[in-house]
Amino acid sequence: MAINRLNVSLSGVQPGGLAKIVPTSVAVGSGSGSVDSSGLVSFSGASYISLNGCFNSNFEHYTIMMWTNTSVFDEIRLRFRVNNADNNSSTYSWQRFSASGSATGAARVTSTTTGFVGYCDATYGSFKLEVFNPNLNSKRTVTQSYSNFFSSTAIEWGASTSVYADTTSFDGISFFPNNGAYNMTGTLRVYGYNN
Repeated sequence: MAINRLNVSLSGVQPGGLAKIVPTSVAVGSGSGSVDSSGLVSFSGASYISLNGCFNSNFEHYTIMMWTNTSVFDEIRLRFRVNNADNNSSTYSWQRFSASGSATGAARVTSTTTGFVGYCDATYGSFKLEVFNPNLNSKRTVTQSYSNFFSSTAIEWGASTSVYADTTSFDGISFFPNNGAYNMTGTLRVYGYNN
């Protein structure tokens, strides 16, 4: 008996059930930033990169893949957005762990104004950030990230989680170096998915 395989194609849905998201707009402080028709966000010399209209009721959760460098070694932080404005209330908490060579480190911060993504430097940094429930009023928004950077002398890996304490519905997100004097150059993409 022959078995015929049925291939189903859904517009914009990638293997594994991920759908490409095209933000409605992007904003930067210094430098430049743009988004193309496929959803690729590019930024250069940016003191921050903000995505608007990237979370909606079509998807429960999101994956953000970012490749970037910073002008000097620094932490990458995040804030969620509503109506093109960051939410900077002191309702974020985060826990992180990092490893470089034989050295490890961990920290927890509560009731602060940013979430934590990872570390980056002037050579290279990559981040995979999972964002759970950002557009659901009934649930807290939680992130989980994996990050790494490497240079000619160092490799560092990290993992972190951030929690927004209230059940706010968000439609965007911002990324920025913790030191406001530094900037970022790179690209990122957003994908949506459901349970």
